[in-house]
Amino acid sequence: MIFNMGGAPDPAGRLPAFTYTGSYELIDEGKVNNKQNWRLKLKTSGVLTFQRIGTPIDIFCVGGGGGAYLSGGGGGKTSTSKNKTLQAGQEYTITVGAGGGVGTSAGVQGGTSSFGSLLSAEGGMGGYSVGTKGGTGGSGGGSYGNQGKAGNGGSNGGDGGGASYQQLEADGLYYWYTSIGAAGQGTTTREFGESGGTLYSGGGGGGNSNKTHNDGGYAGDGGGGHGACRGPDSSLSATAGGTNTGGGGGGGNLDGKASMAGGSGIVVIRNHR
Repeated sequence: MIFNMGGAPDPAGRLPAFTYTGSYELIDEGKVNNKQNWRLKLKTSGVLTFQRIGTPIDIFCVGGGGGAYLSGGGGGKTSTSKNKTLQAGQEYTITVGAGGGVGTSAGVQGGTSSFGSLLSAEGGMGGYSVGTKGGTGGSGGGSYGNQGKAGNGGSNGGDGGGASYQQLEADGLYYWYTSIGAAGQGTTTREFGESGGTLYSGGGGGGNSNKTHNDGGYAGDGGGGHGACRGPDSSLSATAGGTNTGGGGGGGNLDGKASMAGGSGIVVIRNHR
C-alpha cells in the first residue's frame, strides 16, 4: 500500500509521521515480529521534518545521471549509511540531484544528491565526443562508435563498454580494436547496497551513425538511456536516463540524432533493518 501522507498510529508498530515539501512516496512494507517496516522515496528536493520517528533509519542516495555527448553519460554514484538516528522536529534538507544536460563539447555532470549532512552521492560524469569514452560514474557510459560498434552502458557499478573500431596499420591491413570503457564505481548500485534491492544508476549507451557500418550501444540496466542507431537500426534515436534512477543519457550521433540528458537521482530512507 502506498501513502501520500504521514502514517497514522498503529497499536503494534507505527509508520512515521512527517511533512515534506517535495514530492515523495511512503511505502508500507508490513510488520515483521511486530516491527513496522516502511520505505520513503524522496523524489524531488525539499525539507523533511518528522513529528514521529520511532527507530533509527537507513539512508540511500543516488546522484543524477550524466548527460551524453555522442558517448553515453555515466550513471549517478550511489552511497548507503545505516543505523542513523534522527530527531523529531528537526528540519532535514534533502537534495535530489538533477540529470546532467547535453553540453557543447561534452555531456554535463549530474547533480549531487544528499540527506542533510549525513550522506551524499555525486552525479555521473557526462559522455564525451568522437574518439573518447563515456562518462564515469556509478556505472560507466558506453563509448561512441565512430567506425565500428558503440559500447553498451555499464550496470550495477560496472564499467561501460568500449567502442570496437577498425584501424589501418603499417602492413596495409585493417585490424579491429576495442577502446577502454568508462569506469563504474566498482560496487553495487542496488538500493541500500543489498542484493535484493532496486537497481539504479545504469550507464548510457554510446551513439552511432548508421546500420551499414555502425551499431549503437544499449543502456545499462537501472535506468540508463539507449544510444542512437542501436541494434543495428539507423532509425532509432537516443533516449534519456530515467527519472529518479540516476541513469546516464544515451549518446546521439553526427547525423542529426541528438544526445540525451541523464536522469534525476533519488534519496530513499527506511526504518533500520
